[in-house]
Amino acid sequence: MSLDEYLEIAKELFRTKEYDSVIETLQEVVQVDPKSPESILAWRLMGVSFAELGNYRMAFKCYQTSLDLDPNDSATWYNMGVSYEKLNDLGNAIRSYKEALKIDPELEDALINLGEAYRELGQYNKSINGYKKAVIINPTDEAIWYNMGCVYDKLGEHNKAIHCYQTALKIYPEFIAALSNLGAAYVAVGEIEKAVECYQKAGEIDPRFANTLENLKLLKEI
Repeated sequence: MSLDEYLEIAKELFRTKEYDSVIETLQEVVQVDPKSPESILAWRLMGVSFAELGNYRMAFKCYQTSLDLDPNDSATWYNMGVSYEKLNDLGNAIRSYKEALKIDPELEDALINLGEAYRELGQYNKSINGYKKAVIINPTDEAIWYNMGCVYDKLGEHNKAIHCYQTALKIYPEFIAALSNLGAAYVAVGEIEKAVECYQKAGEIDPRFANTLENLKLLKEI
């Protein structure tokens, strides 16, 4: 078989989540010529397969080999960042996402993950910057608006958080977490009636959402 045929087989195996078989197939490719264009693709896919198996040491080795051959692949830098995050190595994850964004400044997933990594580190202003860039690229992603609202809440900027949650809810009106957080943000700025409305709506969408219903009960007693 040609190297391209091996790659096609590996891609199909990856689609069916047969990661061990993917790795075995791609090893045939890299053994022929580890520096060929086909091998660069093989190293990348092997890295992702090892990561799916939880073998991050081998994933990093594959990613690095592919980057040594082609350092300008944003997806590989991004995948490396994801693997570092899985290991809770946020410093290296951030560095990897930044490398990805040097190559592709509009790589939305890298911007989102960068924002989340900074949030985990408590670097909220840097987190906001990541989310702002991501939302420019995709203003209809309710999760980005929600996450940005959470960070503004952490900063005590509740009015900005309210705007973010409201925007998320315009995109997805039944986003219960956004409704709950919006209610809490309204409480923080003293707008109790609006908070009650948020908790009522959340409870109507999902009566099992006990946290909002309990908050509603407490607010009605204020």
